[in-house]
Amino acid sequence: SLLVQGSVLPLKKNYTKKISFIGDSITCGYGIDGTWGKEVFSTQTERADKSFAFCTAKKLGADFECCSWSGIGLISIYVDPATAKLPDTDILMPSLWPYTDKSLSLKLNLEPELFDSSKFSPDIIVINLGTNDASWVQKYEDRRVSFVSAYFQFLEMVYRQNPNACFCTCLGVMGQDLCSSVKDAVEKFSTIHPSAKIITVDLPLQKEQDGIGVDWHPSAKTHQKTADFLSEKLKVFFK
Repeated sequence: SLLVQGSVLPLKKNYTKKISFIGDSITCGYGIDGTWGKEVFSTQTERADKSFAFCTAKKLGADFECCSWSGIGLISIYVDPATAKLPDTDILMPSLWPYTDKSLSLKLNLEPELFDSSKFSPDIIVINLGTNDASWVQKYEDRRVSFVSAYFQFLEMVYRQNPNACFCTCLGVMGQDLCSSVKDAVEKFSTIHPSAKIITVDLPLQKEQDGIGVDWHPSAKTHQKTADFLSEKLKVFFK
């Protein structure tokens, strides 16, 4: 519910769909309220309510949830491409996603709690991962193969938990190097699960004329344009 001038207003209940977004800093809305080269990142510049995920759900009249973590990947978090000798596997999405808040639990020396999927059963699951993995994969074929394998395995994990959901894998706003690798993983997944409903979307790259946020992250305008583009693709699941 919302508190407006002393009155409690119920939240909208007549959602047409439920969407779950799984992603990295882009899904978090990292750096939206800042400008590249002018500010450093702070929580004041992060606005999840301006992110493409929020805007997509709003445009489609859908309820939504997000599982997102800045810098996260499937085989490596973001590393310096020029100096990294090993992938950074400190925290990766396959080990984070199944839990309610694994990071906080570990900090508090508590046993991580598995997320109760019955609390939110999505009709559509949007996965936007690979931007940070690209910093490690670069042009190395063995690393690319590892990424494809990890992506496929993560798809399997999420699908087993949500066998009735429709899936959209997307990538591209901050780099399209691994878009074809995502397609490879989806092709393998579709071969094994031919009845699964899944689409792959290459998101348009951000443009400098639309503004650039902190640390070269997309601006509010780019997020809105991404939401407009993605929502049209997701309408296939509304038929």
